[in-house]
Amino acid sequence: KLGAEHPDVGKTYNNIGGLHFKKGEYDEAIQYLEKSLAIRLKALGAEHPSVAANYNNIGASYDGKGEYDKALGYYEKSLAIQLKALGAEHAEVGTNYNNIGEAYRNKGEYDKAIGYYEKSLAIYLKTLGAKHPLVGTSYNNIGAAYDAKGEYDKAIGYYEKALAIRLKKLGAKHSDVGQSYNNIGGAYDAKGEYDKALGYYEKSLAIQLDALGAEHPSVATTYNNRGLAYFKKGEYDKAIGHYNKALAIQLKKLGAEHPLVGTSYFNIGAACKAKGDKAKAMVYLLKAKAIYLKKLGPQHPNTKAVQSWIDDLK
Repeated sequence: KLGAEHPDVGKTYNNIGGLHFKKGEYDEAIQYLEKSLAIRLKALGAEHPSVAANYNNIGASYDGKGEYDKALGYYEKSLAIQLKALGAEHAEVGTNYNNIGEAYRNKGEYDKAIGYYEKSLAIYLKTLGAKHPLVGTSYNNIGAAYDAKGEYDKAIGYYEKALAIRLKKLGAKHSDVGQSYNNIGGAYDAKGEYDKALGYYEKSLAIQLDALGAEHPSVATTYNNRGLAYFKKGEYDKAIGHYNKALAIQLKKLGAEHPLVGTSYFNIGAACKAKGDKAKAMVYLLKAKAIYLKKLGPQHPNTKAVQSWIDDLK
């Protein structure tokens, strides 16, 4: 018997938390990760790399919940330990820079995000080599930030670099390959090439359903993206059907106040407006605004965008 405060027990809690995280069950993940952290702080000390790993994993869980400032606090605690214990060029430091970049991208601070992603990429290239899956992750995330900035061709270039690495190193059915297809589809969607976008989304959805299951938040993202493509094609009922599939998963897995739930409400509202149902549109747009104000603040691009749609309806 090891006893309740043995480091191996902490490791087990961390691993259970990681499994919940992969399933998109972020509150459960945090519960186990905090148990792990308490044991590791007591057994290993405040500056041990395993404690840094816990801070990083808790941060990622808060990022998944849409609590980006709280995520950044944990990532920065993790980074401080890693820099001291592992050195500035260790791959785990690269992962931390990547995660900080993710939180800033989710906050709408895209240039700051790119700066952290590029720090991460430089470390990965030096320590892991040009074909490592984590290099693919960096390319993917840099692409996502350029996508959010409206630089779609640059985004596609990075997404395709990521896809090539992932196909070679992870295989054609890996969930990260599904993510790449989804992201490339999104960029083509933004460029106005909707049928090309839908082709990529369908590839993505088939992989995600097989690899992640029907209720994973990533599956919801793909349903949402397919809905956007149908919306832009003028097929509003088909769009709303996809948005509602996304919303059902997000409500179940992420909770009623997650920013992605706000985005689904926003999208349903936009489709209702396009169909001429202004009353129903306003209901959904106001729901989206309430979530964005609470979770993202009044200056976030999403909050400003939904306010513009509400103003247009008045």
